[in-house]
Amino acid sequence: MTQKAKKTAYQRITHQLITSIKTTGKLPWKKSWKDVIANPTSTSTGKPYQGFNALWLHFHAMTQGYSSPFFGTFNSLKKNGGIVRKGEKGTLVSFWKRFEKEDPETGIVDTIPFLRLFTVFSVDQADWEKGIPEKFIPDAAPEDHDPIEAAVGIVKGYFDSEEKPVPPSLSHGGNSAFYAPAKDSIRMPEMGQFTGADEYYSTLFHEMGHSTGSKDRLNRKSLQDVNSFGDHAYSREELVAEFTACFLCGDAGIEDTRENSAAYLRNWIGKLEDDPKLLIQAAAQATKAARYIHGDRPQEASQK
Repeated sequence: MTQKAKKTAYQRITHQLITSIKTTGKLPWKKSWKDVIANPTSTSTGKPYQGFNALWLHFHAMTQGYSSPFFGTFNSLKKNGGIVRKGEKGTLVSFWKRFEKEDPETGIVDTIPFLRLFTVFSVDQADWEKGIPEKFIPDAAPEDHDPIEAAVGIVKGYFDSEEKPVPPSLSHGGNSAFYAPAKDSIRMPEMGQFTGADEYYSTLFHEMGHSTGSKDRLNRKSLQDVNSFGDHAYSREELVAEFTACFLCGDAGIEDTRENSAAYLRNWIGKLEDDPKLLIQAAAQATKAARYIHGDRPQEASQK
């Protein structure tokens, strides 16, 4: 993909997102609803979508009233016996593929990321002459799932890890939630100061997301380069932490009930319009951060 094509891809996805924010008055990456469908799943691979694609499709299904968690391209649905109804509009999802290119002179092999966009449709947007295939009918959700217990488990797994590097410290008190890179510490208000456990854990997940960017962990450039509140690196790092919190909230099954004011929405619209790459790149970094918190640690990071 050429640089021009890649820029256009970023702009298309960002434009779609901004249009949704302006229409719904909500940030699609913030989970502020109870699950009405299972995890969005590809009709081609049978696997759940990951990262921002999962959040975006879940939000899209909710706003459009789809009951099926399955999404696929026009050809994928057709291959399985479905015909997308005339006039139906799909939504974009993005995928990073990697391919290797060898330098003919040095023999050095570089791994080059390649961005691809696909337009997908819900199974609900198609007509099925023989009925919806059984494989596209989701299993019933387990009834004994406790979201708060799951959130506690994620937090415990991160802070009680005995792997190196050691986890950041966590303390409570005061009226602010923040991660202090110099001290490698997270400070949180007491749980009782929040309106509910969901809000406490979604805020803690946000700060945990920041902490994964330390030099001893993922050594994330957006955290290391922050000089002041509101600069470009700060905006990028904030979005990484936003996404990380949303991914972890989704994993636990809790709501992300943090700020969603008009001013907050306008701020993010402005940031995304200024830098169309921000959305996808931050989501990719947040996917790594969430995996790190779950214990999927890069070998090079665990040895520092």
